[in-house]
Amino acid sequence: TYSYRGKSNRNNTNNGYGDLTSSELQQMAGRAGRPQFGPRGMVVVMTEKDRIGYFEGLLNGEGSIGMVEGTFRDVLADNLNTEVSLRTVKCVNTAVAFYKSSFGFVRLKKKLAAQELDRRVYEEIQSSLDLLKKLKTIELGNVITPTKLGVDLARQNISVKSLVILINQKDNLSNRDVVAV
Repeated sequence: TYSYRGKSNRNNTNNGYGDLTSSELQQMAGRAGRPQFGPRGMVVVMTEKDRIGYFEGLLNGEGSIGMVEGTFRDVLADNLNTEVSLRTVKCVNTAVAFYKSSFGFVRLKKKLAAQELDRRVYEEIQSSLDLLKKLKTIELGNVITPTKLGVDLARQNISVKSLVILINQKDNLSNRDVVAV
């Protein structure tokens, strides 16, 4: 459960205090549920009567950005790098278990048959692990281990996509040099 008191809690330097934006509220509301703990989450917004419709609309996707769709698969390599760095993912099986504890998996499960689902999950995990190995953020063997670069990326919250861009722009630098920049 996530609770929010929806009356003038956000500091807006131009106009004093104001309501949260659609994206801010949806970001916070997204913290309400985790599939490993239950099939749904609950958001409680406490506000004045005249603001109820505003917040209901935001939570139902009627704000400026519409419904937020999960992008877990887009950042799977980032998440795996972090989990390997934390030593919670040590092999493909624990990587698959990690993936299956996400809402990204819950959404995918609704779209695919069981056999196709298992194949897709394994392919996405393997593709992300191969990318991390190519970027030298992990070492693949019987146990997946993080490199110092991988740990540094996770600690500094540098995305894999950013690392790839930096490497492609810096011809004569190593991965570690790029992170130092």
